Amino acid sequence: MNKAKILVVEDDKAVRNLITTTLETQNYQYHTAEKGSEALLEAVSFQPDVMLLDLGLPDMDGIAIIEKVRGWSGMPIIVISARSEDRDKIDALDAGADDYLTKPCSVDELLARLRVALRRARQGRGTNRIRRAERRQHEGTEHPHDAGGQPRRARRQDGREQAQRARRPERAQIRAQPVVFAGALRRRLPLQ
Repeated sequence: MNKAKILVVEDDKAVRNLITTTLETQNYQYHTAEKGSEALLEAVSFQPDVMLLDLGLPDMDGIAIIEKVRGWSGMPIIVISARSEDRDKIDALDAGADDYLTKPCSVDELLARLRVALRRARQGRGTNRIRRAERRQHEGTEHPHDAGGQPRRARRQDGREQAQRARRPERAQIRAQPVVFAGALRRRLPLQ
């Protein structure tokens, strides 16, 4: 069983069945919701890795759902909607959607975009873990500066050490003077 959890928010039964059947064939776990209020409850209780969202729901607009979810979660949201106007796409993406597919769309394209969203989400979790560890390490400390008062740049090795400390905090060695974590990992991790 694929460990990725998908929330399918779609009020049209035929489309919902097509999407869920596709997810089943690829061994994804999924929950469904027909209304916006159900989608918000499922997003909290099921804690999906990705939300597939139709904008035209009976009780609320999909844009409102995106905005509410973005208030507390960075989970990828892929909009699948019959709305094909540029303004609708731009509004959804500006509200916080990660991708937009116009119905009808191919199943293969949906699966490809789902894989991309999951890959980005996994990479983002690694980035957040490093950033949290970095924040804990540097809280209440000042960064060393060179003679001109400019922050000293981290060496490449410092970035590797930083990532290692994030993975195994019990083995972290505290430095007397923390270094500025400038660009060591930036080359390997996506910018947000």
